[in-house]
Amino acid sequence: MVNIQGCRCLIADHDVFMRRMLREMLRYFGIGRIEEVGDGGQAVFQIESESFDLLIIELKTPILCGKELISRVRRSKAPIDTSIPIIGYTDGVTPESVSEWRDAGISEIMLKPFSSGVLYKKLNSVLLTPRPFVRTEHYVGPCRRRKKSTGSGYFRRKEDKELLQSQEAKQEPSVAAPAGAVSQAALSQQFKK
Repeated sequence: MVNIQGCRCLIADHDVFMRRMLREMLRYFGIGRIEEVGDGGQAVFQIESESFDLLIIELKTPILCGKELISRVRRSKAPIDTSIPIIGYTDGVTPESVSEWRDAGISEIMLKPFSSGVLYKKLNSVLLTPRPFVRTEHYVGPCRRRKKSTGSGYFRRKEDKELLQSQEAKQEPSVAAPAGAVSQAALSQQFKK
């Protein structure tokens, strides 16, 4: 079992039953310091006034929904740990909503109903093997890439595109795109037609 006994957790959910169920699961895993709130506004107040190691939220909480709450925590000007792991859960997930939560800076997402085994895996992920934390002008949160790059796949990053374009301009064959790849210049000319 994970040794997370010193962890202090905040649960934010409007449903008292879900909060109670989560509390019991977390106690079973060894987390004894658990606070609960009923909405996103109370969650922000608690986080700004007390120190927590973990935030578990219903992504459709009243007052501040998941995306707003996550963004507020990640970009807070208050003296808090903006890199606090955030596990969110909800019953309705679409690719668009997952993208919004990921871009807001969520650490992990669970789909309701979830088992204690799923929660345990998410706790392991955020507390024992967290992804590197990223702070840029446009994003604050855990690295969105879950797997290490194998070096394959051109145009994955903006820097890759720029490097490839500069190499094509110099016409250095040693860094040319693999066979079958289409250059950025060729693509842009094709769309102009």
